[in-house]
Amino acid sequence: MPIYEYQCQQCDHVFERLVGSMKERSAPPCPKCQGVTKRRLSVFATHNSSSSTACGMDGDACPTAQGGGCTTGQCPFAG
Repeated sequence: MPIYEYQCQQCDHVFERLVGSMKERSAPPCPKCQGVTKRRLSVFATHNSSSSTACGMDGDACPTAQGGGCTTGQCPFAG
């Protein structure tokens, strides 16, 4: 079963919903204000064991790196 991410068009609340059937895939109302929601594009992180860094970027390719990428093995995007 897929997990979809939604954002309320009125209060900007973001929430996730585990969706089973096709009927459940229509955008649910916002759980906070009952407003109209829109499904968002969800992104996720993966770990590549062949890479020396947790985020998979090498050297200066990492946009938040200070002189050499995420050499500590901690992804700088994780916050």
